[in-house]
Amino acid sequence: MHYGVPVVTTNSEGLAGYVTDGETVRMTPAGDVQGLAKAIRALWDDPDEALRLGEAGRAYARAELSPERAAEWVTKVLVE
Repeated sequence: MHYGVPVVTTNSEGLAGYVTDGETVRMTPAGDVQGLAKAIRALWDDPDEALRLGEAGRAYARAELSPERAAEWVTKVLVE
């Protein structure tokens, strides 16, 4: 996200509270391989949307994911 690359991920419990599908990332259900492939392909086919999502993700990451906050988040996700 910090580099402005659009992120496609699964809606795992730990991640869902920190990012928003369609706003800062593209989410698919965990274990849905075809859904993941479709989401990646959709961004590949729509460079304007990929750029928008990448820029929104970068803005979010710069505002919310400082190294300290990222360490807290990763610790929380791994521990809980």
